[in-house]
Amino acid sequence: MMNLNRNPQNLKAVLFPENFFEMPDNVLKTNCLSVIDYKYRCYRERDDFNNPYGSFLTENLIFTVKASSLNDCSTFYKLMDENRSHPFSIIFDPVFNAYQRMTSYKDGMMVEGYVVDIMESCKNDDETGDEQLEVSIVLALNKISYLGMENMHELNITND
Repeated sequence: MMNLNRNPQNLKAVLFPENFFEMPDNVLKTNCLSVIDYKYRCYRERDDFNNPYGSFLTENLIFTVKASSLNDCSTFYKLMDENRSHPFSIIFDPVFNAYQRMTSYKDGMMVEGYVVDIMESCKNDDETGDEQLEVSIVLALNKISYLGMENMHELNITND
């Protein structure tokens, strides 16, 4: 299971609501949301000798983002209403230039799936009195692509 903790010493991650592999030069900071955490699980069934077999199975991907308003999340609600698969990119340690365009990143992953649930919560910061809207999106996954330091690995879960 993958999980990005809320510890600020961990990787910084942003969510870009498109496939950034197809347009890496067009990722603008204003189109990204800060990722608080995410989790999913991919696995294969195992036989009596613990050898994996069959196709990859997965549970839903759940990612939580910071939002300044519900308008930031209109894409998610629209996709849930349309019931269609859509790509989302989680980009780790992105660097943006003075024009707010992404110039580099450490690595990332692109997931594709159906938005099946959205949960909203508002966290109050007792020290400053600020409120932070947190939105958790549940995706039924059908594809995951990982972009590491040297290569890309693709995992097709279904043939949508």
